Amino acid sequence: MLEYANQECNMGLVYVSTGSKITDELLECLINNVSFIRISFPGLGANA
Repeated sequence: MLEYANQECNMGLVYVSTGSKITDELLECLINNVSFIRISFPGLGANA
C-alpha cells in the first residue's frame, strides 16, 4: 500500500508507529517510500 501510494499516486507519506514489530521488509519499504517516520514511545510523559 505504501509503495502504491508513493509511486502511483505521488503522495508524500508519513508513517506513525510505536516502533514495535518493524520487520526488515517493512523497514526497507519505509526507507524507499515514506517522506517522514514518527516513532512515539507510549507511556512516557513530557518530562521524560
